[in-house]
Amino acid sequence: MRKILVASATCGKGISREELRSLFNTYELDPVFHPLKDSLDDLKDYEGILVGTEHVNADVLNKAENCKVVMKYGVGTDNIDAEACKKRNILVESMPGINSDTVAEMAFALMLSAGRMIPQNDASMKAGKWQREPGLTTVGKTLGIVGTGAIGRKLAGYAKGLQMNILGYDVFENEDFKKLGTYVPLEELLKKADFISVHVPLNNDTYHLISENELNMMKSTAVLVNTARGGIVDEDALCKALETGKIRAAALDVYEGEKPQDQRLLSLPNLITTPHVAAYAYDTLRKMDRTAAAKLSSVLNDEDGDKNA
Repeated sequence: MRKILVASATCGKGISREELRSLFNTYELDPVFHPLKDSLDDLKDYEGILVGTEHVNADVLNKAENCKVVMKYGVGTDNIDAEACKKRNILVESMPGINSDTVAEMAFALMLSAGRMIPQNDASMKAGKWQREPGLTTVGKTLGIVGTGAIGRKLAGYAKGLQMNILGYDVFENEDFKKLGTYVPLEELLKKADFISVHVPLNNDTYHLISENELNMMKSTAVLVNTARGGIVDEDALCKALETGKIRAAALDVYEGEKPQDQRLLSLPNLITTPHVAAYAYDTLRKMDRTAAAKLSSVLNDEDGDKNA
């Protein structure tokens, strides 16, 4: 059995700890479930580390003397220092595309909720009020998708079902997306879209991709949704845009810190917030558990990772 540190708090959310341990054992892995920050003195004991949003930097890797693979329980690996791993001959693994349906579904739900003010109306009713505000419909409107990878393309397919016009922006154009929408420059997308959904990875090129200048290009009736990474949207600029009515509404599942650092966000009546749950669905989490075990086993045991659990 290969000893694995399971530092991701999300891993196993859909099943019991006993079932999860049995799953890993099927792949000849011995999992230890413990937070990364509390395991630094014992990292030398592990050949693999499974993380969620925990940051794996050079200092962490220096303690992981026998580590052969760091795996992200998810898709984006911006929290793992790839260069530091490379220097130590440690593989970095992730699960590309595994949660595309679930995240796209969440983005779609947030878009509809923000447009029709569903959470606000729910809160108003529960406060004993009968207060009705007109919302925004989606039929015939334009959806701008910033990032047309697996999630962006799924969202485009969902939106087509509501007869929306689809615009896309990406540095790499995709032929499958072209069957659903039209590629335009980012500036044109921001100016024309009624709803804008962000689906790019976070890197040096996309940090604060949506900031004051970009928000000023949007329609005053625009709704912005971000289920990608918090650093892509400048939170301070977004707060100002929402406070002044520069855009109508926004919905965030991700923040510049793992949790919102600016309390103004939580007080804005035209902002919907959720706690980074876009990929949190039982079916998806179960699939991610199996994929994590199979991929780790493939690296450490030189297996093909095709066992069924």
